[in-house]
Amino acid sequence: MIVAAQDSSHGDKNIVRSIDALIIKEPAPLQAKMDRPELRVYLEKAHEAFQEIEGDRRLFCYVPFSPSGFSGMIQITKASHWNEKLSRAYAMGVDFELEKEAKTLSKEEKMKLAWNLHKEGKSVRDIARELGVSKSTIGNWIKQQKTKQEKSVQGTYQGLASLDSLIRIARNVGE
Repeated sequence: MIVAAQDSSHGDKNIVRSIDALIIKEPAPLQAKMDRPELRVYLEKAHEAFQEIEGDRRLFCYVPFSPSGFSGMIQITKASHWNEKLSRAYAMGVDFELEKEAKTLSKEEKMKLAWNLHKEGKSVRDIARELGVSKSTIGNWIKQQKTKQEKSVQGTYQGLASLDSLIRIARNVGE
C-alpha cells in the first residue's frame, strides 16, 4: 500500500499501522511536535538527517524504515512535468480548479465548452461560474448556437426538398 500525505496528523491510525515503508520529505519546523504520536520519532530523526544536508534539501527524502531494512537519506528526482513555476504556485496556495484554468481559454473555446455544458443539462448560472463569464454572456452564446443549429437544420430540409424535386424530374424524364 502506498499512502501519500501532505499532513499525516489527520490520517487514520489503521493506515499508519499498515505502513511497510515510510518516506519523509523535509518536515516543517513544528511538524515533529504536532503530528501523530506514532510518527513523531521518525519525524525527529528526519529533521536531524536533513540538518546534515548542504544545498537544496528538496532533492532528498528520509527513509526511517523499509521492507529491505534500509534506513537513511535518499536522493530523488523531480517528476518530468514539474518546474519552479508549479512549485511556487503550490507554495502560494494557487487554486487550480477549472474556473481558474478556464479563464485562459479563447472565446471560441469557451463558447464551445458552454454549449457542451448546456447540452449536458448544466444551468446557465453554473456554466457562467465555471467559465468565469457573466450569465447574460452564456445566455447569448447558447442563443447563438441554437440559431446556428436551426439554420443548419433548415438548410438541410431545403436541400432535401431540392433532392425530392430532382428525383421527381428524373422520374419524369424516363417516362
